[in-house]
Amino acid sequence: MTQAPPTSAGAPADAGWISVVIATRDRADSLAASLESWMALGDDPSWDLIVVDDGSRDDTPGVLDRWADRLGARLTRVRTTGLGLGGARNAGWTKAAGGLILFTDDDCHPAPDLLGAIRTCLADGTWSFLGGRLLPHSPEDAGIAVVTRTNRVEIAGPTFVAAGLLPGANLTVARKALVAVGGFDAEFGAGTPFAAEDVELVARLAASGRRGGYDPRPVVFHHHQRRTEASRASLDLAYDRGRGAYYAKCLLDPRLRWRYLRAWAARAWRGSWRRTGREVAGAMAYWTRRPRPERSA
Repeated sequence: MTQAPPTSAGAPADAGWISVVIATRDRADSLAASLESWMALGDDPSWDLIVVDDGSRDDTPGVLDRWADRLGARLTRVRTTGLGLGGARNAGWTKAAGGLILFTDDDCHPAPDLLGAIRTCLADGTWSFLGGRLLPHSPEDAGIAVVTRTNRVEIAGPTFVAAGLLPGANLTVARKALVAVGGFDAEFGAGTPFAAEDVELVARLAASGRRGGYDPRPVVFHHHQRRTEASRASLDLAYDRGRGAYYAKCLLDPRLRWRYLRAWAARAWRGSWRRTGREVAGAMAYWTRRPRPERSA
């Protein structure tokens, strides 16, 4: 029998309850397909879904109206206006009462055993954050924005965290850890000048002394539909600049500065100078940025 979701984010978190947070903007069709796939997990009694509509101008509100009837008390809707992915995710998880918060995207579909796999991986309580596999939803989706590694990786203490190690579309974080570090940096994420909101959060979690890592057992399928060279090139550019901004922020943190300086230099020496140039441009843009105007959820 389905349990009632926790009543409010102000109540003590339910350690076994998983609150799924999806931030979306102007992707009504992808969102509808994603919500359909989440319906297949209805037999799991201890999860709910928080969808943050970050200022959509398409039929996203209508999609959520229709799904409110089907999902009932499982669904919480949050409306924001142009916060970007980091800020929109903050608006979502702060409304959650589950002890575990799973962040995914509006073009992603869960494996049938996803929630059980997450609970298994985090059962001993030693990890505060967990990334899992992000696999292609179809052959056309292969080759980009996926994580297919099959080996387990642990991250502990202040250390260099490579972008892409833990996918932001299959990232679970203990709510108490999010509270402790203040959640995502709202200056990062899609809809802002800098991607990499996911790895930036993980770096701060590790720097604060929390342990976590990657385990291949939780699986999400990514239906990104980027099938042209132009769309892939655009994504690569955003990732490179976001990665540079992420490095730039970590260089300002005394706990991380020398680790990131050494790692970035080594990667620049071994890697593509074009990529490194984009990273440097992203770093300079971050260091010289003007603070974004405050926006409320």
